[in-house]
Amino acid sequence: MGGGHFAAAVFENGNVSAHKTFHRYVVRAKCGTSQSQHDKKGGHAQSAGAQIRRHNEVALAQDIEELLVSWRSYIDKCHRIFLRIGTHNYPYIFNKKNKLLLDKHDSRIRMIPFPTKRATFSEVKRVFTELSSLKVLVFNIDAISTNVKGFGDEHRVIKLQL
Repeated sequence: MGGGHFAAAVFENGNVSAHKTFHRYVVRAKCGTSQSQHDKKGGHAQSAGAQIRRHNEVALAQDIEELLVSWRSYIDKCHRIFLRIGTHNYPYIFNKKNKLLLDKHDSRIRMIPFPTKRATFSEVKRVFTELSSLKVLVFNIDAISTNVKGFGDEHRVIKLQL
């Protein structure tokens, strides 16, 4: 989730059981921050664009909340929940008022340990593939120890899908 984009999917045995994406206009042009982040800095803009972005932030939060509530049965069955979310977006996912959303102290929750792109369904599938794959590097030790240039030529990557 980020920049007004939200994407989520549930995978069972490597197959997509459910998926959903949302996009709302919440980011200030040429500024790169959400309207609420700008408002927190002190300048509470009164333009029509600012009002639309504030409205869309509320609508996005409501869309995400409704999705998480409707996916409660999926979420309860999950062994792991992987997220990419900035701390300023925590209220969208971890809402103390609504106990049906995620608990940030849930032991199943992990942050995605590598950079991700815009939240789209194809990106969610790519992240799932990365998280469920094992990469084994096979090195030629002689090439590494004698010639640093040989490092790039003498290794290969074996990617195993789990």
